[in-house]
Order: sequence, then C-alpha cells, then structure tokens
Amino acid sequence: HRVRRSGEVEQTAELARLTGLYGAFGKAIDYQGGEYGQAILSRVPLESTEVHHLPGVDGRERRIAFAAALNIDGQGLTFVTTHLDHQLKDERLKQIAQLNELFPAMDRPVILTGDVNAVPESDEWRMLSSAWHDATAGRRLQTFPAPRPARQLDYVFFRPEKHFHVLHAEAVDEGVASDHRPVLVVLSWNDKDW
Repeated sequence: HRVRRSGEVEQTAELARLTGLYGAFGKAIDYQGGEYGQAILSRVPLESTEVHHLPGVDGRERRIAFAAALNIDGQGLTFVTTHLDHQLKDERLKQIAQLNELFPAMDRPVILTGDVNAVPESDEWRMLSSAWHDATAGRRLQTFPAPRPARQLDYVFFRPEKHFHVLHAEAVDEGVASDHRPVLVVLSWNDKDW
C-alpha cells in the first residue's frame, strides 16, 4: 500500500478498479513509506473487516490474519487470509494455535487462505488439518519458488467441512507476479445444512 517498491500505488484499490471487485486492505507493518499487509478482493461487498495480530518475536515482521465478513445469498461467511513466519517453526505453531482460537469451529463457515510457510504433512500442516479441512489435500500443489516450484507452502482451508465441497484445486502457472504461485480453489457450498 503506497510503498516505494510498487511505485507508491495503492495496490488494493488499483486491483479492485481493474477487476471490478470490492477490495479491502489489512495493515501488518509500516514499510518503505507506506503499509505492508494482506488484501482481500471479493465479488460481493465486505460487511466488515478486522486485522488480528498473531504471536511473534520482537524485532521480527509482525504477522496478521486479515478477516472479512461477507453475506452471500443470505448466508454469512468469514474469509481470512494470512502469511505465517517464514523462518521460525515455533512461531508458526503459535500463530496457528491463535488462528484456531480466533476462528473456532462453529456453524458460520470460514475459509482460511494464505502462505503457511510449511509443507504438507509438517507439524504445522497437521495442526491446521486437525481443526480445518485442507482443500488442496492429496493434490501436492507446487507453489514455491514461483519460477520453478518445488514444494507447497500455500493453502486454502475451510470449516466446517460439511458446508463445502472441493470442485477444483490447482497451482496456477504464473511465475512472475509473486515469489509464490497462486492457488486457485473452487468450492461449492451446501446451504441446506445451515
């Protein structure tokens, strides 16, 4: 958001304009004269957004979970994006514990996306998978590094499981826009259970 490395452009607003979507930005830290954090784009208006600060070590980049409340055809949904610590496993585990507490299993469906900085079957993945359903499970998507991806660090989780069905999941063949490949997941949801 208005940082030097991206030409001081308000990126969320520009992406929303270019795509015709609603956009919101959640600040994690001040960076290069602007703000660095997470963004959410949506086809439906965002009812509210909230930045949740995750546990971390002083002097290291602050990590957040950025959550948006939406209403789709009369049903509430919470969408969350995050980016966990890239070096310290103990910090990632604390951050995951906080995510599990912030968004408890309840009837309101929640989708959690982001860079977990951990591979499938890792302790971090197991901790998330014990509370969430991994939409990419069993697919072994290669998301990092973007030019020649060799491992999966990026995911889409959801809960409760009974509300969703995974129709499609893939790592998109895009190696320029980021240092990670985007993950595309198509979910259907069963509102008859609500």
